[in-house]
Amino acid sequence: YSGGAISNLEDAWKQWISDIPAKKIFLGLPASPQAAGSGFISATDLTSKVLPAIKDSSKYGGVMLWS
Repeated sequence: YSGGAISNLEDAWKQWISDIPAKKIFLGLPASPQAAGSGFISATDLTSKVLPAIKDSSKYGGVMLWS
């Protein structure tokens, strides 16, 4: 996810759900820009762009944040 472009994240998600033999996969994200060197996704983008793209996946387990 970079600059609001969701395509790279969607491609990575599709690869993870096909390559990782898990029943559920959680999307791990930094909770603030200070917690991330890069890759921070605002709450607005998370709810309006990212979650709609992945939440219907059978392996979607949720989102976890770290600080």
